[in-house]
Amino acid sequence: MYVQVECTDVQVCPNALHMGLKGWFKFTLIYLEVQSRGSITIPCHYDQKYIHYVKYWCKGFYWNFCNYAARTDKTMGTKTSISDDLIQRVFTVTMTDLTSADSDYYWCAVEINNKPDIRIQQYYLSVTGAPGLYVEQQQVTGVEGGSATVCCYYSNTGYVAWCRVGVPCVWYSGTLGGALGRINLAMDAKNRKVLTVTMSDLKMEDAGWYWCSVGDLQIPVQITVKPHSATTLSTTTNHKTQSPDNPQTSSSSTSGPVVNTSHHTDRSSGPIYHQWLDDLKILLIPLVMLLVLIAGVLVAWKMWRKHGNNKANDQPTNTAVGYVNPFIHIYTI
Repeated sequence: MYVQVECTDVQVCPNALHMGLKGWFKFTLIYLEVQSRGSITIPCHYDQKYIHYVKYWCKGFYWNFCNYAARTDKTMGTKTSISDDLIQRVFTVTMTDLTSADSDYYWCAVEINNKPDIRIQQYYLSVTGAPGLYVEQQQVTGVEGGSATVCCYYSNTGYVAWCRVGVPCVWYSGTLGGALGRINLAMDAKNRKVLTVTMSDLKMEDAGWYWCSVGDLQIPVQITVKPHSATTLSTTTNHKTQSPDNPQTSSSSTSGPVVNTSHHTDRSSGPIYHQWLDDLKILLIPLVMLLVLIAGVLVAWKMWRKHGNNKANDQPTNTAVGYVNPFIHIYTI
């Protein structure tokens, strides 16, 4: 993803690689602010070797004394839930109906039996009436080859960046995951300062978790990429096979393209066979009608001949009729 930063305020233009190093998400405390009674989803990425381990979310400043708030192997409460995506190797924690009592330090970690647990990341969550950085939607969807726009509203000051986990953050311009992007700072209709990130030329591999960052605050955003024009692909496939009785189905996924199975269809059950049957029906119908018409004509002709023969047999023959010789002339005197 290529990102170009357009700064309209010198206070938010960075002059150092703050947060820009790979591994920043592992070793730096992340500050989050959430609206009171609001909710937030936080991603925690882990290494391939920890896929089948228990992950958890615990509350407290000190690692050794933090209290479990959510675990992947059991239900801890109703306000905090945890979900583990084994394919993307990320577990997400969702906290709802937040109050000031939820403001605290949190850890996301992996539990290792008979060995020290693996600490992935530490967060500080502040529940306030006016968060300094927030988004109205944490999940944004785009189409492959298209674009996705993220609006991050902020009131604090500091450096501005658009980041992805495991990749150096982008400030002015550069690549981030492969999609072409643009950052713009402006004011919206409600006089809120908004950091607008537009990601274009999306690819399936661009799907994942990103971060808006302004000053010391961050907010996670999930980008979902759907296959390019899945409906159009299905329609095109139908036109190619010319078989409305056997349409192809398409599935939306963020991890792969739509697979067209019509190229591997068996002849005895595929669209070509059905089309052949349809063509045969079209040819047989007029042929049968023609045969019926010919049979009707033959029956009518035979009935007409029989009727004519019967009429000739019923007519009597008269042999006593006088014969007048045309060569004999009768003269009367």
